[in-house]
Amino acid sequence: MNHLKKTVGYNLYIDTGGTFTDCIAETPQGNILRRKVLSSSALRGVAEVARLQSKVKIEMGESFPDDFFSGYRFSLLSRPDQVFTIKSYNSGSSSVTLNSRYGRFPEGEHPFEIQSPEEAPVFAARLITKTRIGEKFPPLNMRLSTTKGTNALLERRGGKTLFLITEGFKDLLHIRNQQRPDLFSLEIQKPQPYYRHIIEVPERVDAKGNVLKLLNSALLREKIDALNGDFNTAGICLMHGYLNPVHEKEIEAILREMGIRHISRSSALSPTIKIVPRAITTDVNAFLSPLIENYLERISEVLGGNRLHVMTSAGSLAESESYTPKDGLLSGPAGGVIGAVAVAKRIFKDASNLSELATSKDLSDLYPPQAQASSDTTYLKKKNPTDFSELATSKDPSDFPPPKTQASSDTTDPKKKNPTDFSELATSKDPSDLYPPQAQASSDTTYLK
Repeated sequence: MNHLKKTVGYNLYIDTGGTFTDCIAETPQGNILRRKVLSSSALRGVAEVARLQSKVKIEMGESFPDDFFSGYRFSLLSRPDQVFTIKSYNSGSSSVTLNSRYGRFPEGEHPFEIQSPEEAPVFAARLITKTRIGEKFPPLNMRLSTTKGTNALLERRGGKTLFLITEGFKDLLHIRNQQRPDLFSLEIQKPQPYYRHIIEVPERVDAKGNVLKLLNSALLREKIDALNGDFNTAGICLMHGYLNPVHEKEIEAILREMGIRHISRSSALSPTIKIVPRAITTDVNAFLSPLIENYLERISEVLGGNRLHVMTSAGSLAESESYTPKDGLLSGPAGGVIGAVAVAKRIFKDASNLSELATSKDLSDLYPPQAQASSDTTYLKKKNPTDFSELATSKDPSDFPPPKTQASSDTTDPKKKNPTDFSELATSKDPSDLYPPQAQASSDTTYLK
């Protein structure tokens, strides 16, 4: 289909969720191509199996160059315990040759899975451009949104974090600001921080940025050494560090000397007053850093000199080098808001947008069609001062926000809060009600329990 003008190279627009990765591409000739793969970097189809043969005929509805799938893993869904490596692929017969034969197995058609050793966005790009593993990609520009960070928080699947905070504030992320979403609840469930270890740092800076107590580097090193390396990421948040980050920078240098690669420093991530939201942001960013940073590095390395931009929670794009995990807690859903706004402006006077994913569901309200900014949104019971498109996400919320028709300076969304820029959305794994289409302005939005 020739819908677009000719471009220099491919433009790839990819969204990676917990289950599927979707890719829409503009070819250099101006055509639009689509490809859907599993987020486990797998592609499925039907195979015709002959007994005691290493050659298997596969049906995928599309042809690829010879040896395109060489090096990929192959398995039949009915026998996932038997995994083979593909030695060659013949486009003429649409068959793959495996590194060994199937044993006793019924002849006939069976569903199969081919899995790439690379990340799903790279796999989708190879399928679109017909580029074999080991070959250089043609010129392309990849724009990526992902729910990888969101899912990791919901499932508490991140790095082993060491959190460093000023002496005397060890319990800060447990106490927080003492706000109670359910004032009369008899069973208060406190949100738990994400760090595995916490160290109180012997230092102090006053409210004007003056150093009251110098950092005791020797004592700090002893405390870190006592953990025996049981962490792979670190977060640093000191009192008034946003005014004078000298001690935070010293601690960062010490950690880098010790070989710690993933370090989140609050004065770099969120150089603002109020230590509670700054500490929560640092904790979340440190927890997600090994997962997200390694993920983007693996994609960038394969793309070579081609450009990679990542969708932020504000609905904007950031270069992968400057992207931080806390920027993309709602990367995927925010892209849905921006797309819904564009469609709604063309067709509807007002609209709602529901993104239904495997791990969560995301609901946005657009009336009139536009994305609203929020400076204080709560996410997964964590205040996170980042730019977000306003939405709410939950793995298992009970209710959606009540209908609103007026702008509000303090909006409560499913029992959660997070200071960030959002397009107003509600996310749930099992939403029952969708409130009337509208976009609400909020300076303090509650987001996720």
